[in-house]
This record gives sequence, structure tokens and C-alpha cells, in this order.
Amino acid sequence: MAEEQKSSKSSRKECYNCWRLIPEDSKFCPFCGFDQIEKAGFKLISEQKEGSVTQGQTYSQTVTTPQYTNTAYSSASHNYTQYGMAGSMSPAYTGNYPRQTVPRRFGWVDIARFIGAFGAFIYLIALVIEIAAVYLYTEYIPLMASFPQPFPFYFVIPPFPTVLINGVYSTGYYVAYPLIAVIATLCFVYMLTVSRNFKREISFSYRGKAGSTLFLIGGLFMAYIFLSYAIVLIAAAFGQSLPAPDFGAIPNYMLIFELIFAPVWEETIYRMMIIGIPILIYAALTHSGDGRKWWKYLLGGNMKITKPVIVMMLISASIFGVAHWAADSGWGLWKIFPAAVAGLILAYLFVRKGLWASILFHFSVDAAGIITSPANNNALLNSTMDGFLFIWIVVGAIFFVYWLMVLYGFVTGIKTLPPSVTSRYAAAATGSSNSENTQSTAGTDEKPPTLSPSYAHFDAGTGTAVAPQTYQHPSGIQSPQAQQEGHNLTQYSGRIPTTPSELAFGYVCSNCGGLEAKYENGKFICVYCGHESDK
Repeated sequence: MAEEQKSSKSSRKECYNCWRLIPEDSKFCPFCGFDQIEKAGFKLISEQKEGSVTQGQTYSQTVTTPQYTNTAYSSASHNYTQYGMAGSMSPAYTGNYPRQTVPRRFGWVDIARFIGAFGAFIYLIALVIEIAAVYLYTEYIPLMASFPQPFPFYFVIPPFPTVLINGVYSTGYYVAYPLIAVIATLCFVYMLTVSRNFKREISFSYRGKAGSTLFLIGGLFMAYIFLSYAIVLIAAAFGQSLPAPDFGAIPNYMLIFELIFAPVWEETIYRMMIIGIPILIYAALTHSGDGRKWWKYLLGGNMKITKPVIVMMLISASIFGVAHWAADSGWGLWKIFPAAVAGLILAYLFVRKGLWASILFHFSVDAAGIITSPANNNALLNSTMDGFLFIWIVVGAIFFVYWLMVLYGFVTGIKTLPPSVTSRYAAAATGSSNSENTQSTAGTDEKPPTLSPSYAHFDAGTGTAVAPQTYQHPSGIQSPQAQQEGHNLTQYSGRIPTTPSELAFGYVCSNCGGLEAKYENGKFICVYCGHESDK
């Protein structure tokens, strides 16, 4: 019995922050969440302190923690009963991470999000129509194959002039066209699989900081459509006519092929070769990589926006913009600016989401020309696309202003946007008296906050934040540390933190902030947005 008690005592240590007994191999205190590795100055309860507790005396701890509902995370592996630690422990440490139900008022941010989601839904419908049109126009493949000249691919590289690369010959059309259609379809399907939050966004029930991938791509698409039409309208207001290619002089079948082939070809050149490969080489030479496989640099996605990445994004966008003017395709000098903006958007999608996202965005812009091209003589379909364009321009104005503010804030470091959704969690957790943050209204947030629930929780009756009860040591019993130093535990009262802090452990999705994930094939997959990560 004495040996067991000796072993039990020697396998524990005191938390450097709250002075409670915790397992010796703990990385974080199960009561206050304090990082034990960061602070190397904490004192261990070793065999030298074994005489601190009177033989036969039981040292137990009873910790009162807030009561929560709706468990959001659980793990059978996080069970510390083997250490003989009685009493309730921190839910975040034992694996029962609670989901806080935060009352929140319905506001203009929700309305703006719904308008954006509605526009993205129209974008989704248009994508379905565009992909269907690509398959319907396969009847033009024999005409494409009979085209007398090889199709020219334009690739602009300094120094100018443009380099002309002979491309697909007649027999290649039978392979290239179906392959492009399949690639566009796969990109579309993949977007749907990673955009499971979209149905919540369009139903006013999403409260996360980051939106779905469909919301992101659709929003950028509408912002670009607004910019393109705004340039044309501004030029018309000053009596200027902007030169454009004579699409009527191009055979319908060749126009269709050009519009659907450009997304795959140009994204491979301007994004994979100008951004992916240089960043891969830079990471290899400077040993600054994040451990990703080499092919992940080529396909993009989940890349940190560092200075080298920003430089390559700007170079890619600049070359992309100049190429649309220098290729002698009929566009005037004015086309450089909107094309460069499109190149910057495509570069951003490549870096953050992957090559598939930039291909899909590029396809959605170019394929819209298929529906409105002379090859389409369906009046109903043309009217439908005109209605879609009107919606995109109106909603795109909102997205355009939003992304301008985001870009300005990124460049200057000045916050220009209103407080985010997560800041409302922070205000509520600190007991803010702001009625917008604490007043109970219809509808609640389902998104887990980024603050540890060990420090504050909501009283459903009053709708206010309540701090947990301060730890009280059992009367008549002193901690071993207090006995050794001749002090009473009351000396350390108030050392238990009651202010919020960021999570020091657990899974947090880098895309949406979700705290739930499933583990498959060596990757964590967020159950909210489907984002995959290695850690």
C-alpha cells in the first residue's frame, strides 16, 4: 500500500500556474489549460517531497467547473482516470469539448451573407448550364478537326514579343475536347464536396467566419463581372469605345474550343509554372517549406501567403494581363487591367484552394461566352443568362467593395471591416454588456467559439457570461507544496485564470475554425467544411 502511494505521488507534479496536482507527463494543466512545456521553471513533486503528506492522509481535489450541453468533441483516448485524479476535470482536456450556444441578434451581416449566397447559388446554376453546354457541343468536334490550321497557343514570357507555340492538330481535338469537359466536371463536383456549409449559408444558419468554397469562388466571380461591366460603363459615359475581338468572324466551333480550352491550358502555364514551380524551388533552396510533398506545390492549395508567394502572384497576374493584349487577339490596351485583376484572383485561388479552383473560376468566366456566343440561338437560354448577369452585377458590387476592403487591410494592416463573428464570441465570453452580444434572440450560433470554455459560459436564463467558481482547496488539508514552504493555499487564491485565452490544444480547422474532425488516410478532415490538413 505504501509503495502504491509512493508511486502515485512521484508520478505527479504541480501546475506552474494554478498549483494543482497533475500527471507528471501532462503537457497542459487539465484544470486551467496552462502550457507546462513553455514554462520550464515549474516545480515537480518528486520523491524529495514524499514526506510532505502525513502517512495515511488522503489528498483529494474537487473542482467545480461550469455545466455545459451539446458536446462537440469527444475522444476515448483522453481518459485520465488511470492517474487516480478524482473530481471533475476540464472538459477541453478530458476530450469533452463543449459547444457553447451563443445567443446572437440577426443583423445586416446575415442579410449581406444571404445576398452573397443567393448570388453564388445563381452562379452554381450557371455552372451546371455551362458544363451541360460543353457536352452538347461535342457535335462540333468533326468541324474542329477539319480546321485547316493548327490551333495557336499564346504564352507570354519576357522579353516580348509573344511566343507562338503550335498546339493541337486536327486529330487532337477528339482527345482534347472530351478531356477538358471531364476536367471541368471533376472540378465542379469537387467544389460541391468541399462546400457542405453552403446550404447553411443560404438558410441564414451559418455563423462561421470563413465561408464555403462555393461562396468564395462565386463571390470572386461576381466581383470580377461587376468590375468588367463597370469599366465598360465608365468608358461609355466618357464617350469612349473599347476595342474588342470580332467574335462573329470566328467560326462557332473554333470559338467554343478556344473558350473551354483556355482555362486548363492557361492555368497550367500561369499558375502551376509561374507560381507553383518557383515556390517549390525556393522552398527547396531555403529549406522554408512546410513539409508538403513536391506535387502539392504544383497543384497549389493551403499555401501560406508569404512574401515570395506574393511576388510570384503579382508576376503571374501581370504577365496574364499583358498576354491578353500582346497576343494580338483584338483586345485593346485597356484589357490589361481587368485581365491582370482576373490573374490576381486566379493566383489567389491557386494558392489558397488549389489548381482546380482557378481552373473552375476561369472556366466559368470563359464558358459564359459559350452561352452568349452566336452558336447559341436559344432565346430562352439567352434571356436566362441576361437575368443571371444582372444579379451578378448587383451582388458583385457588394463583393467588390468587400474584397477592396480586405485587400486594403492586408496591404496596410489597418482593419477596415466591422468586427467579425468571432469577436462577438470574445465580447460575450468576457461578459460584455453590449446588447448586440449578450441579448438573447431567436436563433443561436452553432459554430464552436475559438475561446476555451473552461473560463466562461453562458447562463441560459440571463443570457450573460458567467465565470466559473474559484477553486477552493478542501478545508483542513494543505497541498504538499504549501506544507513544505509553510504557507497556506489561500496565498495562491485568485491565480486561477478567469480571462479568455486561445486554445492551447485540440483540433482547430484553419479554414472555418471548426473543432470537429474525422481522421482518414493520415489526414484530419473538418466535418464542417471538409478542409483537409495534416495536423
